[in-house]
Amino acid sequence: MNETTLPLTAGFEDFDPDALRVALGALRQVAAPELETIQELPPGVRRLLEACVEFAVRVGGPRFEIDLAALPRPSWAELARAVPGPRLRVQLVRAAIVVALVDALPTAEANERVRALARALEVDTPALVDLDNLVRRRWVRARVHLLRRFWAVDMLRRFHGGAPAVLGAVLLTLTRLNYRPALARRYRALEALPEGSFGRAYARFVRDNGFQFHGEPGSLPETIIYHDLSHVLAGYGTDPESEVQAACFQAGYRRRDPFTFLIFVLCQFHLGVRMTPAAPGELGHFDPRKALDAIRRGGAMTRDLTDGAWDYWPAFEEPLRTLRAELGVPEKAV
Repeated sequence: MNETTLPLTAGFEDFDPDALRVALGALRQVAAPELETIQELPPGVRRLLEACVEFAVRVGGPRFEIDLAALPRPSWAELARAVPGPRLRVQLVRAAIVVALVDALPTAEANERVRALARALEVDTPALVDLDNLVRRRWVRARVHLLRRFWAVDMLRRFHGGAPAVLGAVLLTLTRLNYRPALARRYRALEALPEGSFGRAYARFVRDNGFQFHGEPGSLPETIIYHDLSHVLAGYGTDPESEVQAACFQAGYRRRDPFTFLIFVLCQFHLGVRMTPAAPGELGHFDPRKALDAIRRGGAMTRDLTDGAWDYWPAFEEPLRTLRAELGVPEKAV
């Protein structure tokens, strides 16, 4: 099974109680096998495990109880027997990678435990290479390996063609030679749409944050609009913590390599690893509960907005409340 085609999920809601206990115990082993109690775990790991339990057990109604203080310590062979099927195994390997990243840049020891878990579950994913690059502090390799799979680069390739055309679009933005008056007028006209419409809300988002409308000098390539539209649909701001949530929301609805999005935001907004020339790296903005809730909300949507088939221009005319209902965007739970 191709890991990159599997959707991102908010927790372990598809695990039965016994498998969930073993899976959480394995994640604890990945984090710190030498520690005796849950209270001794690094704070990020502890909050992540608590959030996983919350979304697996309590969101949508209580089903059973999980005592984090009484988790088993499974061997990798025991884990493989307890977690059948490639889909659940991929989900667990992804969670193990997040465990290795949630408190600080990963250590070689944590990297090896993640790889041992992945080998036992017979799962391979490009994110294991991302993790290895971060462990070895290979910053250029880390950026290249991740960004070539990133949604925005994927969209630029589809919209502009090959690498030379993508580079040309970026250079036009940086040199502010990308002025397209007709396109700019079309976007600015959204400000005249009725209050409460999706287009009016998007225009306000652009103005309130000091952004340029597409077509204006120095504006970002038009394909980047899907991220800003996700902000508006989900109701997230643009401070670093909200950027993490908006990205997780987008990862939740994306059908192609969604986990790359999560690695990107962990690096850019939590570990201080600068992944984009547009902004410096930030530290400490990944809140597991809010991130999982954003993934849940994106995963509930009826379509992938970045699949190249969604035309947002007719949607601009709709009331934002109506569009959210049509796309299946649920309310925040956190």
